[in-house]
Amino acid sequence: MLLAGMAWLYATGSDLYGRILAYWSFIPWPYPFIDTAVVPGWIRCWQLHGLVVYTDESWGACGLGPMNYSPLWLRLKFLPTDPGWTNWYGMSLVAAFLLSLGVLPRPRRLGDRALVMLATFSCLPVFAMERGNLDLMVFLLAVGAALCLGGTLGRRILGYSLMLLGGLLKFYPLVLLVLVLRERLAVLAALAFAAAAIIAGTGIVFLDELHRLGPVPGGEPFGNLWGAANLVTGFPVVLHAFLEAVGLPGPMIATLSQPWSVSVVVATLLHASTLIVALRLARRDDLRAALTAISDRTYRFLLIGGVLVVACFFAHQNVGYRGVFLLLILPGLLALSHVPASGRLRPAFTVAIGSMLCVLWELTTRHLVADMFGGAYDPVEGSLIGYTVWVVQELAWWWLITVLMAILIRFVADSPAWRELGLTASHRWVGWLRPNATHSRRTRVVAVPKRRRIPPHLPAE
Repeated sequence: MLLAGMAWLYATGSDLYGRILAYWSFIPWPYPFIDTAVVPGWIRCWQLHGLVVYTDESWGACGLGPMNYSPLWLRLKFLPTDPGWTNWYGMSLVAAFLLSLGVLPRPRRLGDRALVMLATFSCLPVFAMERGNLDLMVFLLAVGAALCLGGTLGRRILGYSLMLLGGLLKFYPLVLLVLVLRERLAVLAALAFAAAAIIAGTGIVFLDELHRLGPVPGGEPFGNLWGAANLVTGFPVVLHAFLEAVGLPGPMIATLSQPWSVSVVVATLLHASTLIVALRLARRDDLRAALTAISDRTYRFLLIGGVLVVACFFAHQNVGYRGVFLLLILPGLLALSHVPASGRLRPAFTVAIGSMLCVLWELTTRHLVADMFGGAYDPVEGSLIGYTVWVVQELAWWWLITVLMAILIRFVADSPAWRELGLTASHRWVGWLRPNATHSRRTRVVAVPKRRRIPPHLPAE
């Protein structure tokens, strides 16, 4: 209904379409699905002008920026490239995305369902839908992979193939192949060899075009971007603004808010504290018991979403619409916050859920704060309250990433391949990750029944 309503507003030329989206997510373009339209445009440009599509000359020759996706997209010559198809492509992609949400694990509690709805129609997923961004396609592949990983070996191979396909098309989904650690060592070796051969072969075939790809675009930390670099590079600006508001002398402000030194200190504190806290969480008995208590299906979605979000967070700045992968994680965090086995970790999961909603609604919140207290919201500037909200949102990202890192570390430490490699308690640093209540007096011993179902990190036979 929501999609139909917004389509009707756009089709009738109502100014409500632009006004709603500008406040809800981001200032829209005059027409929707601009990211969907760019791929057929690149294919058409490549057919007419060849390798010009990878250069700045494509602006004049084709009316598009240089190609920065995988060269495989240009080989989809069977796709109609007429601009009249854009709305059909975009609507189909958005409709498939919305339908795929129906196969995500469904919370049982009414309050949890309300939170899922609140997250689904938050500003970042809405931004992805308005742009028709191809991260929605990666989302569909991730959903398919999560469903396949719970079956027989043949189905699991299909799931890994979907991950590989996503990686060949958009590069960053290749990190999902770390999930082959779920397999026994022999299967892992075979899958890793096959994936490496396909990736290497593709790279060799398209080596010349891959060299022509430009760098991944970035931007200012106060815009519609998320990633580890935001708080590191943006905090000196925030500190400078607050020191000016306090009324300190100019030379002292320049010394205390020197960008390079402040960034180094902030980066060191953030990365060190995140790693330490994640490791401490990962070794707790109640985390392991909680992950065993949730359903296998919920756990698979949690892992896939967690790998994508954590990898993207540390790799580079990401445009807001990539936050759509948080929807894969939410059911798992909700389940972990309710299972009795979570013990004293329940507040950590609850705060992580709140942090997720905080970042999913970050654009709307910034817009609201700018309207109420002044300043700009994209990028954030000219308001101490706006800067404060920005810092809170960035810290929310870091806490969410910390919890996800702990879950992923626990997954690796418990994976069958890891155990078969002999990386057990006999290795000092790995043994430290082994849940053991004697390591900390604050860790409550969680009794795990001897007879229980196969833990979700073990593949079905």
